[in-house]
Amino acid sequence: MKKIILATALLLSTGILSANAQTKEKSILATADAKEKSILATADAKEKSILATADVKEKSILATADLKEKSILATAD
Repeated sequence: MKKIILATALLLSTGILSANAQTKEKSILATADAKEKSILATADAKEKSILATADVKEKSILATADLKEKSILATAD
């Protein structure tokens, strides 16, 4: 009888430990997934910001070049 009780206790504790480990693993994976998504979203936002900044700079350079060209042409006239 004592062996049956010990075996039952061992099975129950193993099952509980296993369920706890699975819950912790799922929690860790969910946290890692959330962090990865956050990092990817941050990287995407930074890339968009860099691209927007580059676009603004390019437009500014083109506008400056256009003004210089117009100024040179007006001076030549």
